[in-house]
Amino acid sequence: MRFPVLLSLLFVSNLLFGQTIDLEKENLNRRLQDKILTSEEKQKLGRDWRELLDNFGGYPDLPYDETTNTITYKTTIPLNGIDKKMIYQRIKQYIATYHKVYDSYFEDYEYGKIITDANGFLLIDAFKRNFWGNPKKEMETKQVRVNYTLIFTFKNNALKLELTNLSYTSFYSYYLGGQLFNGENTVYTWDLYPVTNGDKGDWTSKLSTLQNTKEYLEQQKLIIGLYILAGLKDQSF
Repeated sequence: MRFPVLLSLLFVSNLLFGQTIDLEKENLNRRLQDKILTSEEKQKLGRDWRELLDNFGGYPDLPYDETTNTITYKTTIPLNGIDKKMIYQRIKQYIATYHKVYDSYFEDYEYGKIITDANGFLLIDAFKRNFWGNPKKEMETKQVRVNYTLIFTFKNNALKLELTNLSYTSFYSYYLGGQLFNGENTVYTWDLYPVTNGDKGDWTSKLSTLQNTKEYLEQQKLIIGLYILAGLKDQSF
């Protein structure tokens, strides 16, 4: 019965909510105080903001640290009955299998720590842009690579998981002088907060990025936990 019990614990959310929605209120008030916005403009943006949040089903609250301007997701995965050595071996196998990283990472078995760079992909919604970079009315879904630092702290019967230093890389193509070129652009979490800062045409893509980040972080707990638990079955043949 041990495997089903451990499996059920993976579905318990450990995402700690921050106060990031307050950043948005403070940002609009600050722009009013700094006379960047008039009272009428601020009220209009406030209405647009509430309407957009309704369309998204609420604010994608994340563990965002305003001091370091980073999102840091932390969770503990209980692995009762699984010893430190097996957890260590399964982590290394996971890194190789899912992230194609084989030796370029920090590890200290005695201290119970593995740190590696990792990445995955998100699908986000955004307004299409014209030649000058201005948003159109049409929406598009595009793939964005999320890059992060993955920290494992392990001991007998437990694993602490930490994902931090998130950034997002998008890819694009363009013609210049009749030749096709490929480019990429990377943004960081401090570029996303506050969502209401900057061009209103970027609000949708920022919210979509944060919403999908929240889902991605929770998925990693499940994927990693299941991968380690699968080691029990690997050893039972």
